[in-house]
Amino acid sequence: MDQAFTDRIFNLQEQGLNDAAIELFHYQYRENNIYRAYVDALKVQPHKVTELHRIPFLPIQFFKSHRVACGEFSPEVVFESSGTTQTINSRHEVKRADIYLRSYITCFEEFYGPVGDFVVLGLLPSYLERKSSSLVYMVQDMIARSAHPESGFYLYEHDKLRQTLESLEARGQKVLLIGVTFGLLDFAAAHQLHLKIPL
Repeated sequence: MDQAFTDRIFNLQEQGLNDAAIELFHYQYRENNIYRAYVDALKVQPHKVTELHRIPFLPIQFFKSHRVACGEFSPEVVFESSGTTQTINSRHEVKRADIYLRSYITCFEEFYGPVGDFVVLGLLPSYLERKSSSLVYMVQDMIARSAHPESGFYLYEHDKLRQTLESLEARGQKVLLIGVTFGLLDFAAAHQLHLKIPL
């Protein structure tokens, strides 16, 4: 897609969503071999797809068995899902990292305000060891944008995290605590905090 369409996506109003989605569907059908084969196998006629809810969505397992991408390119980033030694991880090739960054920052700031207003804390045990995690990539970027000295990652340092949260609470500082479920549950089981600031 060209830059004009990308900019349009980031400035969509609700009334323009359906038309943009249909345009994107046709682009994916033309340029993405795997998606086109899937749509054809469903016997969907693209010219008859005129509403967003009628767009066929590619099952996630295709990302484990096929290269799902539009055309040939050298990806700036490749993300892989988490998995075990018995499973095949799904892969997502990102042609332009700036669009990925723009997507989550735009969405976050639409609902919560500037990232720089927050201390960003990442509780991502096991994820930090993986070099291809989109979650780690996103949190690293948000920590950098935050520019607060307290922002950073925590592995299993629950006591240090508790002290940091209590200190920030006392200052009335906004905090964004991003964690994987098992990490947050382990932390909550060990430390019962009664925080007033939004997390």
